Amino acid sequence: MIVLAFPWDSNPYQRLLYGEMEKLGAQVKYAGRLTPSHTLNVLLPLELAVWRLKGARIVHLHWVFGFRMVGADRLPMLRAVAQWWFLLWLWTIRTLHMRLIWTAHNLTPHDRVFADDVAASVSLVHRSDLVVAHGDHVAPQLASLGVVPGRSVVIRHGPFLPAQRASSLSGVGAGPRHLLFFRRVHPQKGIEDLLTAFQRLPDIVGCHLTVAGVCRDPDLRSRLETAAAKRPGRVTLRLRLIPDEEVTDLLSSADAVVLPFRQVTTSGSAVLALCHGRPVIVPHWSRCGICRRGQPSGMTTVWHRCAARSPMSPPWMPRSWRPCPRPRSGTRTRQVGQRRRST
Repeated sequence: MIVLAFPWDSNPYQRLLYGEMEKLGAQVKYAGRLTPSHTLNVLLPLELAVWRLKGARIVHLHWVFGFRMVGADRLPMLRAVAQWWFLLWLWTIRTLHMRLIWTAHNLTPHDRVFADDVAASVSLVHRSDLVVAHGDHVAPQLASLGVVPGRSVVIRHGPFLPAQRASSLSGVGAGPRHLLFFRRVHPQKGIEDLLTAFQRLPDIVGCHLTVAGVCRDPDLRSRLETAAAKRPGRVTLRLRLIPDEEVTDLLSSADAVVLPFRQVTTSGSAVLALCHGRPVIVPHWSRCGICRRGQPSGMTTVWHRCAARSPMSPPWMPRSWRPCPRPRSGTRTRQVGQRRRST
């Protein structure tokens, strides 16, 4: 079985997932890597046709940022072009009799990609042969967009490494408490809210905050630096990419990991922190599909069944997996025509 994945990302989730699937006989290839430019991803439909001739039947989509066109911030019409191209790509998959599986890491992209990100997500759900969710909370979120997937399955986010006991790591004991935000720094991650709350702590509370992760937004970086300067010595900003070899030491130094998301569907950061034995603090409304141990053999089974167009029925589905729950009768959803556009 050949699985065509798109897009490639440095997130270890893909490497670990496909590494386990390849051990079980799946062949995983990445689409969209013929050129480094997203704008030149006009080759995607042709690439799909070539891989179809080579025997690929499954397309596995993770995120839609690969369709974002360079210069869209200056020329908004490029977002409409990107959305049209995305719909053409979905049509090509169906025309080639390939099966589309979407893992709903985010219901809509963090950074705007299309003229209407919500409409693009609705189209994606309608054209997906299977929607993979990391938790039961995803179905109500999809319903809020006015769409229910035809086939769906809940597969919990697997661990990044074997779980460790908190007592076996540093960062626990007397002295000032170390709070940590880790991973990509983005407006939707709520870092500014975190700094505002931290500034309200009285000096008598011994606590230090570290914000670590790459920040590609110059304006956000400037605001964070200004906010951090108000609490000198108590806030540390490491606004850069954290190499893999530094991650364990960074997480081990923290007493707790704080993830003040404004919007979230799944959080690999929360999973990684828990794997290191760190408690995780999230907003009370936040549900991140926190991990249970994954089953790569079952994942590969799902792919095979989808390729064979078998019905998604409980008898062959792993016991720890189940279809996404349908919204309860009477649940009100917004009409597609009344959706507000993403900003």
